[in-house]
Amino acid sequence: MKTFALLALCATALLAGCESMSDRMQDRLSAVPPKTQTFAAPQAKVAAAAQQAFKRLDFTLTHTKAGQIEAVSRINSSAAFADARQLVAKVHLAESGPGQTDVEITLREEVTSKSFGGTHQQDMREHSFFALYFATLQQVLQDGAQSSAIEKH
Repeated sequence: MKTFALLALCATALLAGCESMSDRMQDRLSAVPPKTQTFAAPQAKVAAAAQQAFKRLDFTLTHTKAGQIEAVSRINSSAAFADARQLVAKVHLAESGPGQTDVEITLREEVTSKSFGGTHQQDMREHSFFALYFATLQQVLQDGAQSSAIEKH
């Protein structure tokens, strides 16, 4: 009887983890939605500020066209892990109202590893870069507004 109770308890414990396991797998396979923030400025000003924000954060612009910006970080190499990592950020700008612009950003980490072999890409759901980028973009917009106010006087 004790053996049956122990087996039932073990089976329950094993099956309890299955649901969270499938949720984690589903999270890895589902598309990662972009992080979005709205700025009180016309799209042209936000586009220029978005490019400047990447430069302040030491990213290199790789692609720019109307409403689309792509930038990459430096390649960070690790001799201990025999890998190289780089962040790829993509920004989409859309006018959301008069003098309002939505900024959507996605972030992908690309890893090239000798120890695991090959290249691995992962879309980032959470990363400190999202908040840092939006804060830098807001600062660039404020700096631009202050400098244009000074020029008017």
